[in-house]
Amino acid sequence: MYENGSVFDLNSLVDPSLNVTLTAAGGINDKGQIVATACTGVWNGCSVVLLNPLAAPPVPEPETYAMLLGGLGVVGVAVRRRRRYAKG
Repeated sequence: MYENGSVFDLNSLVDPSLNVTLTAAGGINDKGQIVATACTGVWNGCSVVLLNPLAAPPVPEPETYAMLLGGLGVVGVAVRRRRRYAKG
């Protein structure tokens, strides 16, 4: 599979203890599931499998960071005001 300018080996998604080798990828859907052909060396049999790669954690949008910084600013202003009133 081609990802970010390089080739990605789908066999890295399969547990090595299963003794299965992916020989062909047939398709991928919107969920990231991959239809592939898997073969075993024991009986030389092949079957179609559905791979479910682990989902990557979501990346926060820039608006999220802006809201976080805005909230920290409001908290900072509130702390300064309390300190002023406590002294005065």
